[in-house]
Amino acid sequence: GDGIITAAELYAYLSKQIEPITENKKLQTPGLYCLKKHEKGEFMFDTPNHPKNWRKAPKLDETTNPYKSLASFEQEDEDYFFGRNGVIEDLYKRISKDSFTAVIGASGSGKSSLVKAGLIPKLKKQNWQIINPIRPGKSPFEELKKSLIASNIITTDIPSQEIVKILIDSLNQNQNKLLLLIDQSEELITLCPNEDEAK
Repeated sequence: GDGIITAAELYAYLSKQIEPITENKKLQTPGLYCLKKHEKGEFMFDTPNHPKNWRKAPKLDETTNPYKSLASFEQEDEDYFFGRNGVIEDLYKRISKDSFTAVIGASGSGKSSLVKAGLIPKLKKQNWQIINPIRPGKSPFEELKKSLIASNIITTDIPSQEIVKILIDSLNQNQNKLLLLIDQSEELITLCPNEDEAK
């Protein structure tokens, strides 16, 4: 709809149109190749009589870079996180009916990004209360207290034994629409020296 057809778009369209017709005989298979001495860029074809609907590219810096490498996407990166809609919907259905959900996968597979940049923005649109995500670190209860204060669940420091009661009260007030994300939960084992607190 932008008034421009790129070579890659043309290739994808032709592949979809031609290959099914010749599936058995394999007579026609479109190809996409670089021209000699043209290693970068892409051909762009103007669409006649079509208005140009181009969006201005955002300024690219560290805060707007859509390529995070091994760093996870955060809530503010929602616009750059895409392609996981089916998984987000499945996760949303799961947490809507279960009080505890674990997101498990290989390191670097995008678990944190899925929850922070995919699920949390969806929950906010559904009027869920989101407690700031925490990493347990060496003192899980201290990290949880900081998160509850930052999320305006509590206003001052409170004894650790009161935290669970406050979370249950908040859960009831929000009609079970309350999310606490514990990222890197393995830190309960690897970093927390107090076994009772880790449990």
